[in-house]
Amino acid sequence: MPYPKTQPLRDRPVDLPRGYGVGDVTGDLSARQMGLQAGGNGLEWGMKILLMSLALGLFFTTHAELPPFVYDEMKRDAEEVVVVQILKAPKADAKLIGKRQQLIYEAKVLRITRSKSRLRPSATITIQSSYYRFGSGEVGPSNPRRLKKNDVVTAYLNKSKKAGEFQIAAGGHSFEKPPAEVGKKKTDVEKPSTKEGSTKVIESGLPKDGATCLFIGHSFFIPVAKSFDQHARLNGFSKHKQLTVFSGGQSGTPGSLWKSKKHSEKIKTILKSGKIQLLGMTVGFNSSFDDYKRWIDFALEHNPKTKFMVGLCWGKGGQSRKAKEFTEANLEAFQTLFEMVTKLRKAFPKNSITLINYGAAACELKVQFEAGKLKGDISKKVDRKSGLFTDNNLGHAGPMIIDLSALIWLKNLYGADFDKLKLTRKYKTDLKVTAAKIAKLNDRFVKK
Repeated sequence: MPYPKTQPLRDRPVDLPRGYGVGDVTGDLSARQMGLQAGGNGLEWGMKILLMSLALGLFFTTHAELPPFVYDEMKRDAEEVVVVQILKAPKADAKLIGKRQQLIYEAKVLRITRSKSRLRPSATITIQSSYYRFGSGEVGPSNPRRLKKNDVVTAYLNKSKKAGEFQIAAGGHSFEKPPAEVGKKKTDVEKPSTKEGSTKVIESGLPKDGATCLFIGHSFFIPVAKSFDQHARLNGFSKHKQLTVFSGGQSGTPGSLWKSKKHSEKIKTILKSGKIQLLGMTVGFNSSFDDYKRWIDFALEHNPKTKFMVGLCWGKGGQSRKAKEFTEANLEAFQTLFEMVTKLRKAFPKNSITLINYGAAACELKVQFEAGKLKGDISKKVDRKSGLFTDNNLGHAGPMIIDLSALIWLKNLYGADFDKLKLTRKYKTDLKVTAAKIAKLNDRFVKK
């Protein structure tokens, strides 16, 4: 979903890839509403264009540096905003004083904030930049940063006509330092989330014997919460208590639940008790940073020690999509959601906010199914009672995906010991091995 240019940066919806709008009707309505909102700010946008034109006119007359707001607009209008690692970089030519040198970088995409051309993590791209070496007495706009091999930067780009080629979109501000990841040292080499990091799984800081939880969401979230509840009780987490509030499709996302009088009042009544230790929420196209922040603010008002969890589900249509594309979309969504959760963590530094990619459970099991490794448990890709998925429409999860997702929650929230863990259903496939693998992938995204 492209962002309206006049929409404030602080209140943009989480820009997830195709297949992450659970329920199409409300998602389309949300998009239309945003378009109307953008149209209503025409005067403000016109003033920005006028000021920008004056600034550019001044630049071409005096060759001076551009004012900061011009760079801000250029970055806002960039078609692609991605974090990349430089694989190849040209050498500098010290002789080109008073001349512009064209620079071509080869880069690997690590994370995606937005992409009009639908770039994906791990893609290799070519970036066209330039550098002007000023002569004596010359002044002018700042140059884009000169990059070296292995540099990791946030790049603001526009697509060129040739496939895989991109041009800088924000002049001297086209390459910037990427936002720091929580728990990541400055000396660490940037890695995409497809790699396993630490062998130790970090938990959320909740009591090891369980907590009083409230989970709010849709049908790609609440069934997992119910399985989590069953497994927690079965495995002796004595302090575990749980409540859920369900609403289908996009109506179950944080933004919609806040706006719904019926559901909002129900959730707020529970939070007002001050007994909730963990509030869990899910994702959707129509929910922004501010939507999550509203719920967090309200919960903290009644219990300042509340901890939070944001869970990423699998994408729509998993029954009909190839495992590779299904998995890539999940990883792309995870990177995008992590950017938003990082902002939340900065806004609430004293409270734990756990991010769990349980959608990876559906991706991993789909890979195993296509490889014929689930024959003892799953014989049909779609079946209401025993399939990997239960329907040919949205692609709701079957029991195996739901239970595997619940095991991941148990590990990342309560630090469950998989060697001792009992399952509510019997499987020939060792789900605990797969759950441990995915829990490690979640490791660097979990905050104590």
